Amino acid sequence: MPILTAWGSTECAPLATLTYIRGDQADLSSDDKIAIRVRQGIPAPAVERKVLDDDGNPIAWDDKAIGEVYVRGPWIATTYIDEPRSAESFIDGWWKSGDIASVNSDGVMKLVDRAQDLIKSGGEWISSVDLENSLMAHGPWPMAHCVKRLWSACPTTNGWSVRSPLSSRVARQSRAKKNCVSICATPALPSGGCPIV
Repeated sequence: MPILTAWGSTECAPLATLTYIRGDQADLSSDDKIAIRVRQGIPAPAVERKVLDDDGNPIAWDDKAIGEVYVRGPWIATTYIDEPRSAESFIDGWWKSGDIASVNSDGVMKLVDRAQDLIKSGGEWISSVDLENSLMAHGPWPMAHCVKRLWSACPTTNGWSVRSPLSSRVARQSRAKKNCVSICATPALPSGGCPIV
């Protein structure tokens, strides 16, 4: 039974995009197929998708530029009933998802974060998901959660600096330049606290 990756929401009832292995990709290695399947895909039939930057322009399909995902289609909601936030959530028939994504040259979307969770530093947007993944891969904690907080100096815990692992694992434009990103380190056992590093 083939497994497809998809993206959607309650507003999309529930499907808007899906990922599948195309016929010309059937002979790819397992790792290459996984790299395709972890993305959120192309629009489902009858669904339109656009990814817009902060100025409302479509992003480049270079898998680097990021923007907010908008979708519309026959089964996608066009308003919330008796809800004031409808005006900011639905624009000209498009649902503004709040999800931030990049798109590759094949038009395949990859979610990178939620708009409210992005961190702006030095004029660049930083994905909290990328930071968390980098810290978990490099740090002494089994789980990391980015918390927006400004520091006057980059802190260390037990001699381990938060800034050092980010240098090699997070894209240059995505590194915190003047302020550190504090990390909530979740202990492996529920008996511990949640220190801010």
